[in-house]
Order: sequence, then C-alpha cells, then structure tokens
Amino acid sequence: MKSERTKLQENENYRGVFSGTFKRFGEKRGYNGYPETTVLLVNIQDRDGTIVGDHLWFNYTKGFKELGELKVGDIIQFDARVKKYYKGYQGYREDVPRSQKRDYKLSHPTKMSIIGINYDFLEELKKKQELEEQREKYEALNKKIYRYLISKFLVKNKSNVSCHLVYILSKKEICYTVVDYNGELESLSSDELDELLLRIKNKIRSVIVGFDIISFKTDWFFDKKRRKKLLFRLSLH
Repeated sequence: MKSERTKLQENENYRGVFSGTFKRFGEKRGYNGYPETTVLLVNIQDRDGTIVGDHLWFNYTKGFKELGELKVGDIIQFDARVKKYYKGYQGYREDVPRSQKRDYKLSHPTKMSIIGINYDFLEELKKKQELEEQREKYEALNKKIYRYLISKFLVKNKSNVSCHLVYILSKKEICYTVVDYNGELESLSSDELDELLLRIKNKIRSVIVGFDIISFKTDWFFDKKRRKKLLFRLSLH
C-alpha cells in the first residue's frame, strides 16, 4: 500500500471533505460488460491539506457530470467516505493465482465543486510532456543513424551485419560503437580509418535535423581481442 494511503487506513469509515486535481478520464468494464467512464484525480488531500493518496479513480457519476466540462488541473472538492476494498483476482480458476490485496479508497463522493486550478500540477505536466517529446525525437534520430550504420557495414551478398552496434541513448547524448567482428577494418591503415570516420561523421551530420550539435567526437581503437572499434559520440541540445 502506498504510504499516503495509510492516512486513509487510519480513518476507515470516516466521512469528510477531500479534494483532488483532475488529470484525465478513463474507462473500465462495467458489471454488465459495457464500458464505463471513470475520472482520475491526483494529489488527493483532506480538509487540512494533508496528502492521503497520490491518485484515485472514481466513476463518472452525476455529480461529476454536473460540474460541466472538466479541464486538466481543475481542483475538485467533494465529500466522501473512506472505505476498505480488495483488488486483484478473486475468482476460483486454478490456473490463475489469487492476488487479493487490501487497499483504501474514497467512496460515494457527493457535493462536488471546482474550487480552483492546480498551476503547480499543470507546470509539472508540461515539463513531463516536453521531456517525452524530446525523448521521441531522440528515439527517431537514433533509429535513423542506426539504420545508416547497419547499411554502411552490411556484408556483401549476405543478410547479416558484419559489425556489431552498441548504442546508448540518453536525453543529451547518443553513442555508437562499431565492433569489427568480421575483420572488414583489419586491413585499413590509421589514415584510412581516420578518413572513414570523417566520411561517416559527415553523413551522420547530414541526417541530423532540428538538433544543435554541442560536440561530435569520433575515434578508433583496439579492444582486448585486438579487434578494431569505431566510436561515435554525439552531444546534442
């Protein structure tokens, strides 16, 4: 049980005033098999401002509907009772392990009203969305460079890739190491390897759109088994 919900456990069957921030609608399967709309509230607080739950789901009842169009960040105040419930599989199929867990929720909310806007939550949500968009951009760029490197080191007349590629993706850096497993780089001199690195570097630069390159380091070296390795490390903004 989440630590915040211990506050609910301590007040089982208590009915009081609570508030939460609207995040989104959801959906669940009802008892009749048809989908039912649900409401997700986060940052659940009691009347004193004490956090009693990080999130709770509610049925989209008449009381919520009467609030009109709900917007992300709306702070909704309501009366509710603290109730114990069990979640997880509670059936009798032998091939499905029972997984009952006790938890606490706020039941039968009434007297709903919108009492404000949670600007801190909106700011936090905006930052998360920006990070997710940035991650998706890096993922797309990573795949593009990865495909190019694979095509660059594809063995002629074979379907396998001659050089193993290891890449690390973070928010600000992409790193690729090409390992010469099949000996394609073995005969190249130092100058030829430097020239190869430069050609690949220029090609990778040409596919980078929408990013500012802070640094782009390339190098080649030998591993413990004396195999040549090419290194590409990009720091992007």
